[in-house]
Amino acid sequence: MKKNNVNIDLDELISSAIPGTKNSEKIEVLAATVRVISDALFTLALVEAIDEVQAEEQVNTKNQSNNNRQLKNMQKQLDFIVAQIAKIERKIDRN
Repeated sequence: MKKNNVNIDLDELISSAIPGTKNSEKIEVLAATVRVISDALFTLALVEAIDEVQAEEQVNTKNQSNNNRQLKNMQKQLDFIVAQIAKIERKIDRN
């Protein structure tokens, strides 16, 4: 995931927020800015959480795929052993 570096100079933000306005109005603008940044950080946290879950699901899917492959190989081995036992039984029955 791309990381963004954001540097915010709050003094500059307050002084440049709508020049000529009262401090209370500048503070309202600053508060709105902080809310937007907060929402963005919350969204980023959600995206990170989703990415972590997806990565875990990929690992689980890969593990399940490996387990299925191993089970198929074990089944082939069991089929071979059963066939060998059947051959031995037939030889015993003939004698």
